[in-house]
Amino acid sequence: MKKPETRFLWTATAAVFLSLTILMGIINMVNFTMASEDADHITEMLAHRQGSFDQGLTAPDGSMPPQANESFPNGQDSSAFQNQPDDALKKDDRFLNGFPGRMGPMGPDSPETGSSMRYFTVSFGQNGEDAQLVAYKISAVTEEEALIWAKSLMNESTGWTHGTYRYRIYTQNDRIYVTVIDQGREMISCYRILIISGIGIAAGTLISFLILRLVSKKLFGPLEEADRRQRQFLAQAEKEFKVPLTVISADTELIERENGPSEKTRSIHRQVKQMNALVKDLGKLSIRQDEETLSVISLSNLLQEEIDHKAARLSAKGITFTTSIAPDIEIKADPQVISRMLDEITDNLVKYALTTVRFSLQKEHERVQLIIENDAALKAGSCDQVFDRFTKLSNAAEEEIGLGLSYVKDAILSLGGRISAEVDENSIFRLLIAL
Repeated sequence: MKKPETRFLWTATAAVFLSLTILMGIINMVNFTMASEDADHITEMLAHRQGSFDQGLTAPDGSMPPQANESFPNGQDSSAFQNQPDDALKKDDRFLNGFPGRMGPMGPDSPETGSSMRYFTVSFGQNGEDAQLVAYKISAVTEEEALIWAKSLMNESTGWTHGTYRYRIYTQNDRIYVTVIDQGREMISCYRILIISGIGIAAGTLISFLILRLVSKKLFGPLEEADRRQRQFLAQAEKEFKVPLTVISADTELIERENGPSEKTRSIHRQVKQMNALVKDLGKLSIRQDEETLSVISLSNLLQEEIDHKAARLSAKGITFTTSIAPDIEIKADPQVISRMLDEITDNLVKYALTTVRFSLQKEHERVQLIIENDAALKAGSCDQVFDRFTKLSNAAEEEIGLGLSYVKDAILSLGGRISAEVDENSIFRLLIAL
């Protein structure tokens, strides 16, 4: 049960990390996009002012549209308001949105943009000659650098340069204008949000991991206890069933010795045999390798002993087998579990192999690799579904329940190993086990 709990913990944590990453990624993408749009709005404003906030507005064709008095509407000057009392000024609608100290437009449309913006504008002739510095309000770039920089951007349209500088190229009155603005103060907020987002993702993932760890223990605790009791019950039931079946079988043999075999005694033997098979299958549902049952065992010796034990049955069916078993390969496991696992594998070979069987046990890069191959009446392709409980392949006998290889899989997984099965184009069934 530890493996499902660990799998749940890491899967849920990964889901939280992915969700936070996507969410913060969208937020930062929108933030940087808005910063780019604000910068483009400012360069567009400069384009309509002939590259300088000190110039008047121009129409897109470069002509000068009529200028409005931006400070005092209707063409009035300040003298009209010099002698008005404060209350009159407060009630005047013309001052509600533009009175000094009140909140006006924010962002690029702020009245302070022109005075706070750091930028330069250079104009060129159509062929890049006659460079003129139209506007220069920046300390980080010298005038000579501004001229060289602007000329390098002449063939562009708009974008970012040197990280935090936004530029725009436009044409007015048959001259090419290159405006570059410094958005460093604005972009630093974007980068701060990006850094804070990264810290938030890491912190959120860590907090989620700790919370999920507490939750998983409470969630899987009852399941682990139920699983433990189930396995304990199955192991006990297997033992309890074996005793009466052994007694019944022994008593039946005594009856046959005294009175000779009969249809009834033969029927009892068949039923006992079937019950023994069911009890064996019941034991396949219970695998528990506790620390106290683990020991260092020789997998090479156990495999060779199991092959020798089944050699007569394989030969009786006309099956030839070859082995390639490296000596002294050891693993830490429950000897009973491994012995039963090898018994299930070799039993399958006796039942389903057609003519040949090959065993290979080697150690590669600190991993033990066991490969069993046999020809079988199966179609090519992956057949990992054979490890599912109560699943049988097309060549399985009718009386089979489908628990043999599922037991093998559970045994391998309990050791932290991997197992897979496939059939190649020559109908060779291959079982691969890595420990």
